[in-house]
Amino acid sequence: MYRKGKKLLVHKAGDVFLSSDPFSLSLQAGDVKQQLGYWLLRGCLTRVKEKKQGGGLEISFVHDLFRSFFLTEMTLQQLRRQDDGAMAAPESLTLLDLRGELESIKEHAMVVRGKARYHEKLLDVVRASRLDGREETGRASANAATILVAAGVSLSGLNLRGVRLAGAILRNGILHRTDLREADLSEADLSHAYL
Repeated sequence: MYRKGKKLLVHKAGDVFLSSDPFSLSLQAGDVKQQLGYWLLRGCLTRVKEKKQGGGLEISFVHDLFRSFFLTEMTLQQLRRQDDGAMAAPESLTLLDLRGELESIKEHAMVVRGKARYHEKLLDVVRASRLDGREETGRASANAATILVAAGVSLSGLNLRGVRLAGAILRNGILHRTDLREADLSEADLSHAYL
């Protein structure tokens, strides 16, 4: 994870996961460095290094499961803070394309399964892609839909007209009578979906 001031940027470079804004690894309260030190001692991180140039922070995770856990925690933290009906996507959903991130999908799905409050907030993220043409919003929308379907949430009868779900994994999704007219489903996986 790479932290520069209050901005965090996420990209993956080999075994190093570099991150940026929305990720705050302060899991409860307290100084980020103290929290990172705790996780480093617990064996979750292999390295926490402060960059001299730009004052950033670089974190390497021992395993993808730990990276997935932190990503999921940040998503939930942002969804909890979101006002009801707010359409803004959590930045943690805009950073990665979850198509190749099976552990992250499983972790997100396990946490939101059976929690209607999160289902609605993730659906708001999907609906927001109708109006916002930015690439990040489209990625967040596809990721939110992927998480919902992986959690077993039925999308039946919903009006998803014009949403952007490019690359979403909707395999085995329940989409009966869902209005997907004008939706961007390019590269979406709809295999075995109930349409």
